[in-house]
Amino acid sequence: MRRLILILGFLIPILALAVRPTEAQNEVVTISMPDYMRDLFNEELFDQFEAEHPGVDVEIVYNGNNAMMFGGGLQDIDDYLNSMRSAVEAADVLLLDSNGVGPELTRAGYLLDLAPLVNADTTLNSADFYEAVWQAFQWDGGVWALPVSADVTLLFYDPAALDAAGVPYPETWQSIADVDYAIRALTQLNDDGSVAVSGFQSYGEEIGMLLISLLGQGLYDDSVIPSIPNFDNPQLEEVLNTWAQLQKDGLFEQPNGGEGISIGPGQGGPLVMGQSWMGQQMTAEGDSQLKAALLPGGHSGLTVSGYGVSSGTTHPELAYELVKYLTMQPAAAQAFVNPIPARRSLANASAEDGGTMFRGPELSPEIRAVVDQGLENAISPSEARFVPYLANVLQQMTEDNVDARTALDAVEAEALTRLETASERSGGDPIVVATPVPASALAPGEIELDFGVGTTMSPMPNEAAWNAAAQDFADSDPEVGRVNLEPTFGGSLEEMTEQYDCFYTPSNQVPSANLSLLRSLDPLLASDMAFSPNDLVGNVLSQLQRDGQTWAIPLVIEPVVMRVDPDLFAQAGVTIPNGTWNVDEFESALRALKYNPDDPAPFAPQGFDNSYLLALIAAYGGLPVDYRTTPPTLNYTDPNTVEAIRQVLNLVKDGYVEYQNLSGGTVIMMGEENSVPIYTYTLGEFGFGSVMIATASIGSDGEEVAMPPKNTDPMVTFPQGTTYTALTYSVGAGYISAHTEKAEACYRFLSSLSQRPDLLTGMPAKRSMINSPDLIAAQGEEVVAVYNALDQLMQQPNTVLFPTGLGGDTPADIFLTYWLNRAFDRYINEDADLDVELAEAQTMTQAFQQCAAAIPPLDPTTGDYAGYYEQYINCATQVDPSASEMFGQ
Repeated sequence: MRRLILILGFLIPILALAVRPTEAQNEVVTISMPDYMRDLFNEELFDQFEAEHPGVDVEIVYNGNNAMMFGGGLQDIDDYLNSMRSAVEAADVLLLDSNGVGPELTRAGYLLDLAPLVNADTTLNSADFYEAVWQAFQWDGGVWALPVSADVTLLFYDPAALDAAGVPYPETWQSIADVDYAIRALTQLNDDGSVAVSGFQSYGEEIGMLLISLLGQGLYDDSVIPSIPNFDNPQLEEVLNTWAQLQKDGLFEQPNGGEGISIGPGQGGPLVMGQSWMGQQMTAEGDSQLKAALLPGGHSGLTVSGYGVSSGTTHPELAYELVKYLTMQPAAAQAFVNPIPARRSLANASAEDGGTMFRGPELSPEIRAVVDQGLENAISPSEARFVPYLANVLQQMTEDNVDARTALDAVEAEALTRLETASERSGGDPIVVATPVPASALAPGEIELDFGVGTTMSPMPNEAAWNAAAQDFADSDPEVGRVNLEPTFGGSLEEMTEQYDCFYTPSNQVPSANLSLLRSLDPLLASDMAFSPNDLVGNVLSQLQRDGQTWAIPLVIEPVVMRVDPDLFAQAGVTIPNGTWNVDEFESALRALKYNPDDPAPFAPQGFDNSYLLALIAAYGGLPVDYRTTPPTLNYTDPNTVEAIRQVLNLVKDGYVEYQNLSGGTVIMMGEENSVPIYTYTLGEFGFGSVMIATASIGSDGEEVAMPPKNTDPMVTFPQGTTYTALTYSVGAGYISAHTEKAEACYRFLSSLSQRPDLLTGMPAKRSMINSPDLIAAQGEEVVAVYNALDQLMQQPNTVLFPTGLGGDTPADIFLTYWLNRAFDRYINEDADLDVELAEAQTMTQAFQQCAAAIPPLDPTTGDYAGYYEQYINCATQVDPSASEMFGQ
């Protein structure tokens, strides 16, 4: 029998279990997986292993993001080793990644050396693995993991662009001079020297692989065991000098300060270094003119996922057998971002054998041939150990203007110090793998609730507090004996309602939801004598209502505010507002902060949608969409609204407000916090420009987990106008599945959560909870003061509230501002006549509303939500055929 274990965020005493004398206790081997992989494995994955090993149970331990997958890099060595120790104490078998595991970890003695078991195993066919993949976790005479999947790093290029620039194809490049020439020839510059079209793009992590491919050798001294770094190489200095100069010359800057990677004509650049998923993307998009090549020097980079064994295991042989078993399972090999099975014998495994969401389309034959060539000529991660330190060398060369030799000597000394620190850990306190704690039995008549906690962070930083709240509820509730909490990441509403009796999500699901999946809460609210709508802030309850019914309990709102950089305000001689400001003060600050016409916009909104524009337009006296009515009222052509829109959009045109087109689809603006004087900030976990309020919390291993540094920039509301004051927020709420038979128990649990403002990072939906001592302790007096100010604004008669993201009452509201956004774009980008554009937008939007109003409610017996939603898309494209591209028609 296999059990799924959620590691609790606090230490639980291990209870002695009474075992009947006649019942043998199975041997248990645990395997650690990150939370996001809960649904990626086939449920029967371990059945065969357990059948081949009678009396053995495999138990999965879900343990945050799994430090060994993502915890590498050059963070502080003690922090790195502490996180790794927690990981190796979580389970017997560990999921590893070559980017997160290196000599520091093995030098500390945290992984079991599998070499003796491998050498004694006559059934293990190492020749079945690609050679470089097989060696990925082998160094210092040890075998630290068996590989399960891999991916190669290649160069992808546009031959036409290289031909036009007179650049030879990458297949012919042999030296750093060839690379330098190609990047300089392919990069197109603006008149001011900034990058117009990138000649070369990369994520950055692969740069080390490019440099080591040019060298043709590793950066370690293999004459001693354990090995040490060796950066004494004149050719390495030449490579670094050339690369650093490219950086200093700004040739790796993104055009117009943008982000992301693209390739192909008109898409951003002719040359990209990346993994095979880029080839999958090119194949899917039909970019047959784009080609792939090995890195200069005739190699490919390589990343590898695998399984290792904790040095603290009490079942070394059994754990090794499980690791070997997993390397032979297609489902395990295909469950990672790295899409290529480590074993040659699994190369043609089909999706039916265990494909996952990470497996993309089949590569084109041409790119597949280069990938295969790369697998046979890859630089194994074991050969590339110590290569990540080159990032520190380049940083010193480019930022501190240090010469290559000096930087190499300093970083080599740093690497040796880190290895010595790791070696000191070996032989210290023994590693002890946690013993799984079986769930206590339910008493007669008791029930259990399966509850999902939607979160955007892993590990969930306050998971211990959530588990304690669940336990407190189970202890006090007469019917519920246990609440099974499970953090969940990005699951669809259908998946959430299938898996859980009830759940929390940090974003409002109601506007676009298939309501047949949810339980209407109105009967439960009506019978709850303790529930008072007057205790809820703003119009938060209406955000969770549709078709005249309430579909969720509001637990938290995540208001959007502004934060200001005090240093930049001081430099401009601008007074920092005290919590609130009016529209005149806001505009005066903008103009004073942009004292140089060439300076970037002083206000950089961050996040989705047009809500920041609607809030500013309201402050200037306009209300193009009035969400206080159902359906929302359109006022695009009202003279006051037109003038307010013009004033705000002119701030954009004049360079005072950062802007990205709104009508082309979902927009995400991610300006650098603290690099601009004014930026939007979401007070909560969900949303862009937000960080956790807490500076530390208790993690899943019972130890303190460091959080991002606390943002101390002063907060201020959106500017207040004489006619309107605008506020915008999203809603985090609790939902009950239509499939559950435990609706009343779910409602009681959700009600108890509404009394725990310390669990959620945001403003309590209940006014009575805003000044709770628990909330002040969790988020601080400054944040609570902002919540009180926002609550006061919400109660003022001239305050209008705008939902963020997909807000509104019906699916029709998802399309509501499409034509308004298009009018904004055309006025800003094409200098179109604003009055004409707004009039057209109002006509089309009203026609869409009229069409959408005739759509009958969804028939829950059909479950055809896709067809129901399609009717709204059809209304949009009937009104405006040119919108078909936007809406996928």
